[in-house]
Amino acid sequence: MRPLSNREKKIFFVCLMIISIFILNRGLFKPLQNRTVTLSQKIQKGEKHLRKSLRVSHEYESILKKYEKYLVNFKQEMSDEKEMSAIIAQIESMMTQNQLQFSEMKPQKIVEMDFYKVFSVSLKMNGDLDQINQFLYTLQNVPYFFQVDKLRLEKVVRQKVNLKATLVLSRLLIQKN
Repeated sequence: MRPLSNREKKIFFVCLMIISIFILNRGLFKPLQNRTVTLSQKIQKGEKHLRKSLRVSHEYESILKKYEKYLVNFKQEMSDEKEMSAIIAQIESMMTQNQLQFSEMKPQKIVEMDFYKVFSVSLKMNGDLDQINQFLYTLQNVPYFFQVDKLRLEKVVRQKVNLKATLVLSRLLIQKN
């Protein structure tokens, strides 16, 4: 084999350089570039998630304040028996204010759920439709928040406007920690 001329040596080294650059580009620079792009995308996703989390965190604070405000109306402060007695007293008080006469009032079994209890009272009363309507309206709003689970109205006497009402009222209370 004959020795290479200077020109051939230069061409050989230029080809070797081009091949080396190509190999470096494909083997080192492209994977690094792909890795950089992938990391940039992950960083952007992380920043987006972080911004969303911060927004939720700020919303959490305001929701927690609202929750605390409403919790006052729904938190169980006393034992079950005392709470039921207080509920019965509230119902009796509202019946007196609305000039209703009750013939029967029975506390129902307390239904205990995961973090709250449902206190129910069954009652029978007499009064006219406006009085019963006002009584129910008052008990369903602030500060009582009773629910009417069952309601049955019967006319007592044909000539009078007097009605006999049978109903079940319930109230949800959040248990003490």
